[in-house]
Amino acid sequence: MREYDLIIIGGGASGIICAIEAYKKGIKNILLIEKDNVLGGSLNLSYYNISKQRYITGKTYEKFLLKELEKCEIDIKLDTMVIKIEDENKVLCTNPANGIEKIKGKNIILANGAKEGSRKALDMVGDRCSGILTVGMANKILNMGNIVPGKNILIYDKR
Repeated sequence: MREYDLIIIGGGASGIICAIEAYKKGIKNILLIEKDNVLGGSLNLSYYNISKQRYITGKTYEKFLLKELEKCEIDIKLDTMVIKIEDENKVLCTNPANGIEKIKGKNIILANGAKEGSRKALDMVGDRCSGILTVGMANKILNMGNIVPGKNILIYDKR
């Protein structure tokens, strides 16, 4: 089982910034895990201004962050779904290339705050429970093939 000093789950702006800053602070054995096939998260959709101080689009900021990330020696796993974080900081994840695997992290940062958000977020009362996914995310999981254990889902359409 591969072991990292730091595992960051979520490759959006927050996850990328965590990885860059951790590397600058001297942590050298870092893994960044992202469920999509590209880094950037919601920045990939941001062609509008994201700053009150100066004009900068999400796409521009994404390019800047990725350029900074390239300067760091950080392992990146794209197209990788984290299924569970087990005892002793073992991350159970799956992707089409490796199937299901466990990776140990001395430290773990969850930077997947928008994992259940979307342009058409679910209209629900209260907090979003873990396991409530958008249709796009459910579709991604279902299309991963036979490597996903269990495929029971409920699709809610408020129309």
